[in-house]
Amino acid sequence: MDQASPGGESAWGLAVIEALMHSTMFVDFLKKSHWDINRPIFMVADRASTMSPM
Repeated sequence: MDQASPGGESAWGLAVIEALMHSTMFVDFLKKSHWDINRPIFMVADRASTMSPM
């Protein structure tokens, strides 16, 4: 009956994430995609902060 507990699913998810973090290929992909996704967000944030009305 342990598998029916809500904690079981999150523990399994953490185990999968842990395994992925040990995969260097996945980490490299994560770093590349992270920067590709966030670069425009940072640019917009910079523009917004410089154009903020005083």
